[in-house]
Amino acid sequence: MSGVVSGDRSCCSSTADRVCPTCVGHIEALWSVRDDLIRYLRRRGASTELAEDSISETYAVAWRRLAQVPVNHGAARAWLFTVARHVMANLRRRQAHQDSLVRHASLAASTVERTPPSTRLEACEALASLSDEDRHILCLMSVNELSMVELAECLGCSPTAASSRLWRARSRVVQAVAAPDCNE
Repeated sequence: MSGVVSGDRSCCSSTADRVCPTCVGHIEALWSVRDDLIRYLRRRGASTELAEDSISETYAVAWRRLAQVPVNHGAARAWLFTVARHVMANLRRRQAHQDSLVRHASLAASTVERTPPSTRLEACEALASLSDEDRHILCLMSVNELSMVELAECLGCSPTAASSRLWRARSRVVQAVAAPDCNE
């Protein structure tokens, strides 16, 4: 009895140059589910492109985790459907995040266009006058839109300390903009 039939796939690994004939047969059996996976993803509202991307990533996961794929065809099929659903959810989240970044960038660009050049210059000069730490804190909050807890994790402190640091950095930038020598 081969290693694959018994559930032990130590005969092959995803990094091996060659795959044993038994594992090749198992991989081909997994590939035969492809059309069913595409129909499943399309029924879940995936576009053709998203379904194809999800399928590609699903089979990449199956190849990397070949030793964890069930030997039984029915169980392996169910495993592939589960992986495909998770992959599609991850791709959708990634796309939503990218769309959000694009919206945020276009909003920021339109704000910059509406801001008078003298105000932008003053803001740049005020930021340049701050310490690296203050600029870092302000950028994390305004550009990356982190929550206070996320900011605290980035700074390696408690949320209360992060809030205090942010308040001080904002105070310093306001003082720098208001300073009469900022425009000189």
